Amino acid sequence: AVVSTQSTGFSEETSYKIDAEAKKYVDEAYVRTITLLRDKKADVEKVAEALLAKEVLTKEDMVSMLGPRPWGEKTSYEELVAGTGGDMEDSSLPSGLKGLHKQLEEEREKEKEAKKEEAS
Repeated sequence: AVVSTQSTGFSEETSYKIDAEAKKYVDEAYVRTITLLRDKKADVEKVAEALLAKEVLTKEDMVSMLGPRPWGEKTSYEELVAGTGGDMEDSSLPSGLKGLHKQLEEEREKEKEAKKEEAS
């Protein structure tokens, strides 16, 4: 395919290098995926059978079939995004979400109190 340098802002040679690098990543991911599926075939089949029977699986269903995760649970935003960005990426909690956990906890407490009052 001919790449126009006007639309990309870089030469055809650079475009080929980018394409080759992207292909390398895709090929590596494909090989890793196929290897993982082959290595975990029995587990994949367990999950497939359970989905055919139940349609929706819970975390508890998955743990009962596959066992606990080999790594710890990630429960905070910081834990979930750790190691996902580059050196320059700011993976701190966005300012709009700061205090959200506390706010949600307070709302849950208010709901619990309201239900207690209703029951009384």
